[in-house]
Amino acid sequence: MALEYAKDHFTAALDDVVRVIGPEAMNRLIARYPGVTVHVPNDIDLSHPLVAVVGTEAARRLANYMGNCQLYVPKLAANKRRERDREIRTRHADGCPPKTLAIKFGLCERQIRTILSAPSAVEQNQLDLFNANE
Repeated sequence: MALEYAKDHFTAALDDVVRVIGPEAMNRLIARYPGVTVHVPNDIDLSHPLVAVVGTEAARRLANYMGNCQLYVPKLAANKRRERDREIRTRHADGCPPKTLAIKFGLCERQIRTILSAPSAVEQNQLDLFNANE
């Protein structure tokens, strides 16, 4: 499965890392270390595992940028699931029945109904107009 860097997947700190090593190197880092904290040494040599994953130049730039620090590499499963759920809601709103959605996304109809009945991320993050002062 190909992972692709998308700006909304990362925090501002990780955006800085992507600027330092590039999106392709970040994709390789995510593919190799999803959900793992990686130590970035001050001085990186050719035998370091990061060199094998992101390449010599990107590893050196990363060491210069954040040497002797820990880098949390995000696991994008939750983001991909939110995107999938958003697409399911959109297709259902456009008239696609749950059975067809279940087949299309490889889920059971019960999972589709659960997704459709749960509040979307927008609804969960939306402020209550009448209780805004709480």
